[in-house]
Amino acid sequence: MSEINASFDSNSIISYLNTQATQNTYDFAVAQYDGTEQYYKKLDDTLKLAREGYILDSEGKEIDLTTPAGALILDLYLKDIDSAWNIVMGITKQGLTLDGKLWKMGG
Repeated sequence: MSEINASFDSNSIISYLNTQATQNTYDFAVAQYDGTEQYYKKLDDTLKLAREGYILDSEGKEIDLTTPAGALILDLYLKDIDSAWNIVMGITKQGLTLDGKLWKMGG
């Protein structure tokens, strides 16, 4: 059995992206790519877990994904992943828009 972290924290992703941007590690386009890569990796990991039919929650309890409760937990987790990805895409899109305007003003 595998373990799924149902307490996916979108704040940690935003904090990571802000830290990278302020340290000039990469720009918004790379952050957008990184966020998309993480999104699809989490979806792939979740699909692998769902194929097993059972997962362990953060307390070590077994959750059967074929039951209504298990399906609801999986659905909420997928919505959480999607929401975090939409937040990252929104932040990076705004950053790219502002970056483009600054280039036009300066050049």
